[in-house]
Amino acid sequence: MNLHLYTRSGPRDDIAPARQRRLLDPFAICLVPALLFACAAEVGPVTDVTTRGSTGSVAGSGGSTGGGSSGGGPASGSAGQGGAPAGPTGAGGAVGSGGTGGARADGSAGSAGSRDGGMGGTSVADGGPPGCGLSNVVTQTLFDTIFPLASRNALYTYDGFVAAAAAFPTFVNTGNVDICRKEAAAFLANVARETGRLRYAEQIAKAAYCSSRNSCVCDAATTDQTKWYYGRGALQLSWNYNYCAAGAALGLDLLGQPNIVSTNSEAAWKTALWFWMTQRGAGTMTCHAAMIGTGGFGETIRTINGGVECNMGGYGAVDGVTERVDHYIDYATRLGVVSPGLPTDNDC
Repeated sequence: MNLHLYTRSGPRDDIAPARQRRLLDPFAICLVPALLFACAAEVGPVTDVTTRGSTGSVAGSGGSTGGGSSGGGPASGSAGQGGAPAGPTGAGGAVGSGGTGGARADGSAGSAGSRDGGMGGTSVADGGPPGCGLSNVVTQTLFDTIFPLASRNALYTYDGFVAAAAAFPTFVNTGNVDICRKEAAAFLANVARETGRLRYAEQIAKAAYCSSRNSCVCDAATTDQTKWYYGRGALQLSWNYNYCAAGAALGLDLLGQPNIVSTNSEAAWKTALWFWMTQRGAGTMTCHAAMIGTGGFGETIRTINGGVECNMGGYGAVDGVTERVDHYIDYATRLGVVSPGLPTDNDC
C-alpha cells in the first residue's frame, strides 16, 4: 500500500519532505519524494475472501424445512431439508416437501416458519449483529461529511464502497455494533491517510513497481505506464505481485489492466478491502482481525505501514501515526463509538 505524506501542522495540503518507507516486499526499500504514496506491507497468503452467492452464504440463505413442517431458514445459512441452495443474493430456499414458507433473504420470518428455530425472525442487515453492516454504520450523509464532494476524487463513490463491501460480508459486520463502528472508523482513517482524504486515485510519483516475486510476470523495462504497478485505489495497491494476488482473489485481470483499480469505483474499494480483510502485511494479523479482537487500531497501522511508522516514537513523533490516530478518534466519535481511547491507546 502507498502513503501520501503530510506535515502535522498547517493545512493538509502542506506536503512533508521526502522520506523512506518500507514496501510490500519486506526486503525492498524505496525512496519517497514529496507527494509519493509509498507502498505498504508484506503480502501473506490470500485467505478469507468471501463472496456472496455460494450455497449457505453469510447473508442468510435457507431452504424451508421439508416433511410437512413449517420452514424458517436457519441462521447459519445452510439449506433446509428439501430447500434449494442459495442464489446469488442469498435468497431463501424453496419450500420443501409439504413445507410452508421459507425465511426471506433479510432474515425475517417466513409466512409460517420463522428464523433461527421458529422463534420470531428479526431483520438483521447481512445476517450480522443488529445495527451493523456498512450502510447502517456509515450512512451516505456521514460519508459525504467526512469526505466532501468538492475535494473528493470522483473515483471514490459511496455506492462503490457499499458494493465492494458486499463481497466481504464480515466487514463492519462482526461482534456488536460498537465493534462494527470501530472497524468502520479504523478503515476510513487509514484510507484518509493513504489517499489525502480521498483526493488521489493514483500515486503521484509513478514507477514500474515490477518484481519477479511470486512468479507474477511483468516487464520492468516498459515505459508504458498503463503496465506499471504503482499505488492505486483506496489503500493504494502497489507492486505487480499484489495486483496478481488481488486480481486472482477478486476475479479481475489486474496484472493485465492495473488501471481498473484507479478507474472503477468498486475495484478501487474492493482491492483495499481485500488487503484489509486478508493480508497481514508488516504485522501479525489482518486489519479486520485487529479491530474485532484485542489488537486495536495501532495494529492496523502496523499491518499497513509498520515498517516505517511503528516503534519510532508513536503519536506526536511520527506524522503518519499521528494523522491516522487523529482521523480514527474523529471518525469513531462521529460514528458513536462508546470509548475510542486516547491517542496513545491507538498508536504503535
